Amino acid sequence: PAPVWARCVSRSAAPDLTKRITIAVDAPYDRDFAAVALCDSDGTVGLFEYRPGVEWVVDHVEKLSKEHGKADIVFDARGPAGSIDGLNKLKKAKPFNARQVIEACAGFYDAVADQQITVRQDPDVEAAIAGLAKKDIGDSNYVWHRKASSQDVSPLYAITLAFAGSREPSRRPVQMISV
Repeated sequence: PAPVWARCVSRSAAPDLTKRITIAVDAPYDRDFAAVALCDSDGTVGLFEYRPGVEWVVDHVEKLSKEHGKADIVFDARGPAGSIDGLNKLKKAKPFNARQVIEACAGFYDAVADQQITVRQDPDVEAAIAGLAKKDIGDSNYVWHRKASSQDVSPLYAITLAFAGSREPSRRPVQMISV
């Protein structure tokens, strides 16, 4: 709901580039555009680029990864970005499988509901949210529906995957449990 979303959105928010950064890439089915998002280890995420075509993505993302401490690069391996030539060959590429994409969408939704994320306000993300449809996967899971949404949801997918990539178990602090 709009009031819940509004609590997590900030005009002044920006990923802290001095921290560990995750880069995510997404594109619509026709690949007329591509979206690149960044998320820091504290859960601040923002759309970094959203522009026509996909031919610019690999070089741009590789440069970003090197500039930001060899940041991981995540994308939906079975989505439209998965077929961007050369993306999966980048040194820090970590393609998400279908299960990870489902978990990313659910985790993003929960983080918004629980105010565990800060999203930099962006008109392309807002348009994706306004036109969003969810696609049910089984009885209790869903993903953002690329075809049924009335707007291109690649900006939303990019921030969703960036957030999820920054939350991988290997990035979470180990918690010691006393018995």
